Amino acid sequence: MLTSKAVEYCAVLSNEARYAIVRALVDAGQEGLSLRGLSLQLELSRAAIKRHIRQLKKTGLVNTERQQSAVICRADTEKLTEFLTSLRRSFEADWSPKQRTPSPTRNMRLSLRDRLRKIELQKSPH
Repeated sequence: MLTSKAVEYCAVLSNEARYAIVRALVDAGQEGLSLRGLSLQLELSRAAIKRHIRQLKKTGLVNTERQQSAVICRADTEKLTEFLTSLRRSFEADWSPKQRTPSPTRNMRLSLRDRLRKIELQKSPH
């Protein structure tokens, strides 16, 4: 999968607001969140949320559905999982055995939420 699509995913998730939106939607699960809910939770204007959701929808990482007067947003966890798995595998080939993470079987059992948190922890300064 490490093709132009993966580069596109990296680019769209490199924006802090879009990354926060995806994190919030992953945490919300299949219930999803409304645009208003995202706006309140992330303390961003609805216009900003709409703009970022539009970009996330273009990549396919987020889906929306109109329910009465609200627009409900959900993360596409299958695409996110596929992306994270392929990204990990692409780097794993270059790691020495001492630097390897636990076996792929164990990592496959981790939930998407756990994987995103693990990545976030690795990015933060220690």
